[in-house]
Amino acid sequence: MSSINNIIAKINKIKALAGNNPSEHERARATEMVNALMAQYNISLVQLHQNNEEIGSEYTDIETHNWQNYVCSAVAKLYYVKYFRNRNAGQTRYHAAFIGTPTNRAAAINIAEWLIAMIIKEAKDTFVYKTDQNDFADGAAIRIWERASEIQTSQQKGLDNHIPNTTQNELMVVRNALESANQQWADQNLHLRGGRGIKLSNTIATHAGREYGNGLGLSYQITGKSTKRIEKKQ
Repeated sequence: MSSINNIIAKINKIKALAGNNPSEHERARATEMVNALMAQYNISLVQLHQNNEEIGSEYTDIETHNWQNYVCSAVAKLYYVKYFRNRNAGQTRYHAAFIGTPTNRAAAINIAEWLIAMIIKEAKDTFVYKTDQNDFADGAAIRIWERASEIQTSQQKGLDNHIPNTTQNELMVVRNALESANQQWADQNLHLRGGRGIKLSNTIATHAGREYGNGLGLSYQITGKSTKRIEKKQ
């Protein structure tokens, strides 16, 4: 491995550690280190991603019902992977799977598992009845998917309009290249079909879920504080 590839490997390692670190201070320090190394060795974001490992697929333990699909789809938009559902022989439930580089798959799986666990916990802590918990989860998942779509659209508009933001434009170049490569891998190795959408209920639980989904961090894990448990069904 050449010296520049060693530096790129080091930067990617620091980035991965920063993304999974719950300390804001440590994440900031890691980001400063990454920026300094990139500037010192004149390395672009495109180069970082071009040196990632080969694209492949990874199956997970995440069971996917309707709302989990939206969470996984949102994560796929943000972490340069393609999401699909799979049910292996002998399984009764579908599970989430992701196509992409090993680094990006690991990040996507980590944040998807965390978001789903947080939504389930908050739904149970807030509502007693299963119907309300389901409505809450639907609302949260849809809002997370909307936010991911908004972020992606905003980034693409910046690239299309030639907004002078080098980092943002490089990220979109990386995204477009990886999305194309992920889709090509899927076309060559899988036969994927579209999934079903959620029909949202207009309940207090649904609106509470949307509010909760609007506040969840999408780039790193945070500790959420549960709201007061609601004993009466709405």
